Amino acid sequence: MLRTVKQATKINRLVDIIYIDKAGQLTKRRLRILKYDDNLLVAYCFTRRSIRTFNIENILAITPVTNNYLIAH
Repeated sequence: MLRTVKQATKINRLVDIIYIDKAGQLTKRRLRILKYDDNLLVAYCFTRRSIRTFNIENILAITPVTNNYLIAH
């Protein structure tokens, strides 16, 4: 997963993630990753329209967006 995060950050590519939030709900988010470390990912979340912090441990799936067009969720 960190490999995908690193590559997406390097080339400024959007990613879609499936995430378990604090309430235990699954959410799908479209992100532009701003920075990351081994535990946390800071990104602009197009779903929430704000900068958010995600616990990498709670990211179940991550997929690079191939066309970088914003699609409404």
